[in-house]
Amino acid sequence: MSVVAVKKYKNRIVLGCDSQISTNGGNKLLVDDKNIEFCKIIKTNGLIIGLVGIPTDMSYMRMYAKTHKPKSTREEDMLEWFVEYVEWCRKKDKDYSPSKSRFIAIYRKEVYMIDGDFEIRKIKDYYAMGSGGFLALGALFYDKTIKQAIRVAKEFDLYCGGETKIITRKNGINIK
Repeated sequence: MSVVAVKKYKNRIVLGCDSQISTNGGNKLLVDDKNIEFCKIIKTNGLIIGLVGIPTDMSYMRMYAKTHKPKSTREEDMLEWFVEYVEWCRKKDKDYSPSKSRFIAIYRKEVYMIDGDFEIRKIKDYYAMGSGGFLALGALFYDKTIKQAIRVAKEFDLYCGGETKIITRKNGINIK
């Protein structure tokens, strides 16, 4: 119940998300609650990771990525990093399953979509996911910016809203 979108340019990568969260399986929407700070994007250890899915994955990934990063930007190494993440999670919770979450991982100058069912795809131009992902994809298809794509999703998807968060990586370095 989110939108996370990414767009690659010649010399930079831009990742954005909404900040609306829901509780109770989506029954209660929390929009711009000033008492809750939550971001669907993690910046740590040379990685930028956007997530849609269950908050447990955001918490686990935040802990894991602090001390673990892929060996390289090759697809096989990104998949191995994710498999190790799942194994790490299962040490904490034997019943853990990532199948309800999807990730966008930016490492160095490459971007990958990682599905909780172990599908991994290199992003060449743009990608969006979450309940508002199809709306953001439509905007990106028509050369809109990430900020505009997130705005479209928030306007037309009940489960997207709140503040828009944007992070830019230029030449492999985070600049915002």
